[in-house]
Amino acid sequence: MNIPPDENQLHAWLDGELDSASHQAVSDWLVQHPDVAAQVEGWRQDKLRLQQSLQRNMARTAFTPLQPAQLRQQRARQRYQRLALACSLVLALGIGSLSGWQMTERLQNHPLPMEDAVQAYRLFGDGAQQATMDINTHQTTQLASWLSRYFINGTLPAQSGALWLSAHWRAPDGE
Repeated sequence: MNIPPDENQLHAWLDGELDSASHQAVSDWLVQHPDVAAQVEGWRQDKLRLQQSLQRNMARTAFTPLQPAQLRQQRARQRYQRLALACSLVLALGIGSLSGWQMTERLQNHPLPMEDAVQAYRLFGDGAQQATMDINTHQTTQLASWLSRYFINGTLPAQSGALWLSAHWRAPDGE
């Protein structure tokens, strides 16, 4: 073979895809040209390493045939897991809403800290911002309801015949 084989012919020879006459001609030419033969031997080593690597990867990822029964069980399990997740989220939301509603009611029923002291200061404290009482009555029951509305323990003091005064109210004699 006087014409040197091209790269495609060398790869075909390496893969064993040439007919016997062409295969023998390329083999003889490679014997006469050791530098090209060394390059083709490097290609052969690369091919072997690549095949071994692919075989190792295929062995690691062994494919198992799909079983319809297993697939149905897996889908049913996923469906129940999603249903359980949705139920737990609804339950958590319901418990959170209910406890928040209860806490709001509970906080509304509790007086603020020192609320009665603030009210007393507004009514009886000295200063330019002194407020007047918003009640003007001579009846003890109206005054008692007003005191219980604005003070935590708003009760009238015991009247032992003494007069006691507020901003606009004075207990009448004999009550």
